[in-house]
Amino acid sequence: MKKLFKNRNYFLLFQGSLVSAIGTSLYSFAAGLYVQDLFGEDGGAIYLSLFMAVSIIIQIVLSPITGTIVDKVNKIKVLYVTDFIRALLFATTLYVLTLGYPKEIIIWVLLGTTAIASVNQAFFGPAATASIPEIVGEDQIQAANGANSIVSSVQGILGIVAGMFLYAIVGFEAAVLINAISFMFSAITEMFIKTDPKLVNEQILPEDKPSFWEDIKFGFKYLKSTTGLLTMMIFSAMLNFCFSPVFGVGIPYLFRTELGSSEYELGIIDIVFSITMLIASIIVGSMKIKSLKKSVKKGIISMAGVFVLMTIFIVLVTYNIIGYWLFFALMIAINSMLAFTMIYTNVPINTGMMKAIDPKVRGRVFATIGAMSMAAIPISTLAAGFIVNATNVAVLSIIFSFILVIVTFGVVSNKNVAIMLDGIDNKGKELAEAARLKEDPASIFEAYEND
Repeated sequence: MKKLFKNRNYFLLFQGSLVSAIGTSLYSFAAGLYVQDLFGEDGGAIYLSLFMAVSIIIQIVLSPITGTIVDKVNKIKVLYVTDFIRALLFATTLYVLTLGYPKEIIIWVLLGTTAIASVNQAFFGPAATASIPEIVGEDQIQAANGANSIVSSVQGILGIVAGMFLYAIVGFEAAVLINAISFMFSAITEMFIKTDPKLVNEQILPEDKPSFWEDIKFGFKYLKSTTGLLTMMIFSAMLNFCFSPVFGVGIPYLFRTELGSSEYELGIIDIVFSITMLIASIIVGSMKIKSLKKSVKKGIISMAGVFVLMTIFIVLVTYNIIGYWLFFALMIAINSMLAFTMIYTNVPINTGMMKAIDPKVRGRVFATIGAMSMAAIPISTLAAGFIVNATNVAVLSIIFSFILVIVTFGVVSNKNVAIMLDGIDNKGKELAEAARLKEDPASIFEAYEND
């Protein structure tokens, strides 16, 4: 890692990405509060769900196009041009906010800002990923990916903390200003990045690469042909389908609008969740999984159980059966448990899918899994806005808890999934035994003599 950060070009990319990511996280947290404060129970949930869905839909629609375009142009120019555009975009949004337009106009300005920012992110993401090998060389790609995970963890925590205090003390306009400055800083640092295409071993020419949709078609056929794999993929997609609306729309709306909580209380819930996920990633990542089948089953049941428990607490506070501060303490505990069980479940599931997929086609199959998982989010998120607007967050949580329990039961009892996981476990035992015999050849003769 030290060698990586001695690379001036990578350090410029890293610090620029970190600053703009914190700015984006800060803005997103503050924007969620601002939309609810603008509309409250008069459509606040619907507009909140629109904010989430617009960004994801744009990413899904543009992903087949942006990767192809980025491969044919200067990737560093894509980075700083898209960041300059976003800096100008948020500066313009800040100006519009000061003009005193009614909330009915402001909300569409903010949705437009989100849409334009998402279009730029759809280009920025592939360009940043594709430029890393040309900056650090292929031998440092793993280290660079590890450093990027630090950006993901830190931006979630610091962005929420900053957004929480800025919104409470100064207001939403300050969050917009900071976001504009962060993108400007990122763009300026990226202008000085130099790449070296010689660091990358050329493999497939762009014109020889299959299209995005060909990859998706191939990936779906592969999933169908591999025992248990399609079921596991559907379960992963259903996790996104159930969790995104409750955590993206339900929990923020519950605290801010239904319970009238402060920015700090909602921020603490989010921070606890992010920190626990970071710690859980380190713990679970270093664990030795003896049986993938048992780990997956235990993780899925535990996660569904904690989700249902959270739903029970939400129902109790909604109908005044328990007090607010008891609920707040329980939600801190339940968010920690849920964050840990999510990591404990996702790591074995991802491990299982990686081991079940032929390494030669892994990239194409995971592209299919990613596309299908993303496609499920805007559907449930938009539905969540209308459900909460018509009823409350308790009803939303009950609906998605019911769906999650049914899906969990289906996966746990599915014979094809069990066969696939048993096969992976048996293969792992064979490899471990082969490695042991390689280290201790004498044991082969001892086993032969005992027979």
